[in-house]
Amino acid sequence: MKFHCHRIWVVLVLVTIVIDGCKGGVNRLSEPVGKFRIATEGTIDVAQPYITELNQVERSLRFTEAFADPNMDVDGKFLSPIFAPEGIRARLDCFATISLYARRLAEVADSSTGKKLRTNTESLGASLKDLGSRIESITGDKTINSYAGPVSALIGFIGELWVQNERKKALETAIKDAAPQVNKILCLLESDLKMAHQGRTEVLLTRYNELRLVYNRKKATLGDAERRERLNELERLANQYEQLMSFPPQDVIIEMKRAHEAMVRTAEDLDKIETFRDFVDAVEVFAMRVQQAQAVFSSFRDAY
Repeated sequence: MKFHCHRIWVVLVLVTIVIDGCKGGVNRLSEPVGKFRIATEGTIDVAQPYITELNQVERSLRFTEAFADPNMDVDGKFLSPIFAPEGIRARLDCFATISLYARRLAEVADSSTGKKLRTNTESLGASLKDLGSRIESITGDKTINSYAGPVSALIGFIGELWVQNERKKALETAIKDAAPQVNKILCLLESDLKMAHQGRTEVLLTRYNELRLVYNRKKATLGDAERRERLNELERLANQYEQLMSFPPQDVIIEMKRAHEAMVRTAEDLDKIETFRDFVDAVEVFAMRVQQAQAVFSSFRDAY
């Protein structure tokens, strides 16, 4: 009886080993790639206000400077945008392209999806399909044209991403071939977000210092209610400045790049457990950073 039970136990162990082995490679990637996709979408939530409000922040800084200098005239430059509206929309589309790439990878890694995914570029939609050429036509923007080449190449990879019989090979190829273009786009987005973040913090700091000087100059003549109101405004600006400095949006892109680089190393050998663990850890850090940033930025949408 004991021998019979022992044989059953051995069989169960062998079955477990076989099942675990079958979960290797592509199937093992399903969960971390899925988390990478979700965190990528969260990154857009954090970054989008910085991109859409680039001109508003620059304009706010101009008016703040005008308030500090009574001799400054408010002329036509206060109306004209620093960044072309087309360039701002194109940057958001670049984020959408990265998100679409992450979603397609998650579809390939998920064994529950069909054997063959949609492959034609028409599924990208017109707004992304011609994004590269649209970017090339934008003028008056210092950095947006640098996106054109890598974005066009990445859109090509997304359109060709398909699975027929060999899901593992498709995933390896998609990750490794697209990696240089994804990295270029992320580096450009990191640079633009760094600039946008700097603009916001400058506006907040300038406003704080101006209100601080006015308060110190007039505090003896203010009633308690007005003095409390001005102190509350100073406290609000100080808290927003601290939050912005603690969670700059470009840090989320940096963690995204690290997770992507770990995914690329994993794709070089999908059965290598060490690189897979590194990828899982990097995705967890990336996802945690996104959640922290979302929590902070949801508390205020008009930081500038």
